[in-house]
Amino acid sequence: MIFVIVFAMLGTGQLSGVRLVAAALLGLVAQPALAKTRVAAIKAAAGTTLTFDATCTAGRRAVIAAVGDLLFHDALQAQALKPGGSFRPFFAPIASVLADADLTYGNLESPVAEGVRAGGYAHKDPGRVLDRVVYGRKSDALIFNTHPSVAADLAAVGFDVLSTANNHAADRGALGMARTLDALNAAGLAHTGVRPSSEVLAATRWSTRTTTKNGVTVAWLACTYGLNGMPDPKAQVLNCYRDRATIFDEIRSLASDPAIDAVMLTPHWGREGAPTAQLADRAYARDALEAGATAVIGSHPHVLQPWEKYVSRDGREGLIVYSTGNFISNQQSEDQRTGMIALIEVTKPNDGAPARLSAAGYVPTFVEMANGANHRVVELKTVNASVKRLPEGNRVVLSGYRALPRVCSPPVVVAPHPPAMVTTVPQRKLVSKRTSTTQQPCSGGGLRGRDASCRTHRAKPSSQGTLAVNTSTPPPPERQPTRNDPVRAGRIRLDALDALSTPELVSARRLWHVPPKLVSREQDQWIAPPQTPAALPLRPSSSPSVSSRSKSRPTRPLRVLRSTPTRSNRLSTLRRR
Repeated sequence: MIFVIVFAMLGTGQLSGVRLVAAALLGLVAQPALAKTRVAAIKAAAGTTLTFDATCTAGRRAVIAAVGDLLFHDALQAQALKPGGSFRPFFAPIASVLADADLTYGNLESPVAEGVRAGGYAHKDPGRVLDRVVYGRKSDALIFNTHPSVAADLAAVGFDVLSTANNHAADRGALGMARTLDALNAAGLAHTGVRPSSEVLAATRWSTRTTTKNGVTVAWLACTYGLNGMPDPKAQVLNCYRDRATIFDEIRSLASDPAIDAVMLTPHWGREGAPTAQLADRAYARDALEAGATAVIGSHPHVLQPWEKYVSRDGREGLIVYSTGNFISNQQSEDQRTGMIALIEVTKPNDGAPARLSAAGYVPTFVEMANGANHRVVELKTVNASVKRLPEGNRVVLSGYRALPRVCSPPVVVAPHPPAMVTTVPQRKLVSKRTSTTQQPCSGGGLRGRDASCRTHRAKPSSQGTLAVNTSTPPPPERQPTRNDPVRAGRIRLDALDALSTPELVSARRLWHVPPKLVSREQDQWIAPPQTPAALPLRPSSSPSVSSRSKSRPTRPLRVLRSTPTRSNRLSTLRRR
C-alpha cells in the first residue's frame, strides 16, 4: 500500500529524493498511529444519531454551516457570465441557511484571479466573458480560473470564510494566488490555507478568525494534500503532510488561546470518488482533535463520506466530517451531485467554562441541471446511496435547520432496596454521561430507555436547589435460583454476597436482591444504604454440614455389603462411600 502511494505521487511530480523517503516513512507510521488511538464511537451508518454531552448547556450558541467544494466549471461560468447574470442564482433555493447561519464556510476550489492566464502570466482582462484563456480552461487540462466577481456573489449569499488550500490553488501560479487573495479581501471574505509571500517571510500564522454576532470566536485552518504537481516556489500553500508539525503546533496554540472558542481544521485530502476515508487520514483527523481541534471538515473526494464522533483523552468531544462532497459543480453522476450543508453547533457556557461542541446535523443537497445548464443547488428530500453514508438521526430539514438532535432528559437515580428512604443530594452528584445519550422523554412524564419502559421515579428540583430523590421503589419479583447459581450450589454463603465482585457472583448478588452501594463521583465518597449487613470474608467451609447444599438435602445412607470382610471388600466399601 505504501509503494502504491509513493508511485502515485511520483506520477504527479510531487516527490523526489529525500521527499520520497519521507513519504514512505510517513506511510509506515500512519497505520500504528491508528491502532494506538482511543476511539469513543464511530457512528456513520444509517440509523445512528450523534449527540454530545454539552447539548443542553445554557449559554451562547453558534451554528456553523459548512459546505463542500465550490467548483465553477466552464458550464457554470457560462451561465453566470451572461449579460445581467451572476453566481447568486446557483444558491437561491438554499440561500436562507447560508445567510442565516452564524458562520458559513466553503472550499473555493479555483483561483479567482483577475487577468492571469495559464502559467501564472499576466494577461489583458477580457471582462465578464468566458474566453477560456483567462477565465475557464483552454484545453482539457484541469487548470482553473473563475471570474473574480464570484467572491462578491459568495459574500452576498451568506458565505463568511473560504478555504483556498486545495489541489487547484496554484493553477495560475504565484500571481494567481496573490490576485485571488486580493479579490477575497475586497469582498470582505475571511480565508485560510494560502498566504501572501510577504506573510511567508514574516512567518505569520496560517489561520484566520471569525466572530459571530453573539461573541463566539472560531479559528479556521486549511491545508491540502498537494497541488497537482504545480510549483509553489515561495511555499505559500499549507501542505497537510509536509507541514504536519506546523499545523499541529498552530492547533495547540489556538486551542490554548482563551479568546478562541473553537478550532476548525479543513483539510483537502482523500481519494476522489471513494465512499470512505483512508486509514492514514482517519489517524490524522483524530490526532488533530487530540491536539485541540473542535472539528475536522474535509473535502476533495467530490462525494460524501461518513461522519465520526471522537472523544479525546482529556474528555473533549469532537466531530470528523471526512468529506462534504460537492456543493456546486458540473460533475454528472448522482454521487457527485449530492452534497450537504453540515451544521455544527458550538456553545459557550454562561458559567465561563470553555466552549464545547454541543450539536451537529446536516441538510442534504443536490445540484439540479437541465441539459448542462441552469445549475442550482436544492435541498434533497429523498434518500439515495450517498446520504445513507451519513448518520440518519442527524438529518434536518432546510426550514428547521437549527432544530439539531438533542437528548436533554433528567438523570435517573437507581435506589437501593430495602428499605425505603429519601436522600437529598446536590443536583450534579449523580449525573451520568450515559443518561443523556440513551434515555429519551416519554409520554408518561418519566424516561424511556432502550427497553422502552417508563420509570416513574425521577429527580425533582427542591426549593433549596437540591434534588429530592425518592428511593422507595418496589422490590423486584422473586426468582428461584438456578442449578448453576453459586449460592445454591454451596460454593458461598448468603451473608458473604456483599463482598463479591466477579461477574459470576455479581449475578448471584442481583438474583438474591442484595443492595449495592451508591458512589458520589465528585466527592468520591461511598454512600452506603442503611441496614446493609457487613461483608464477611469468603473462605471455604470447614465441614460439609455448613454448606447450604448439604443442609437442604439429607446425607445418603451408608450401604451395607454382605460379602466376606476381606481387605479388597473393605477398599471397595470405602470407594463407594
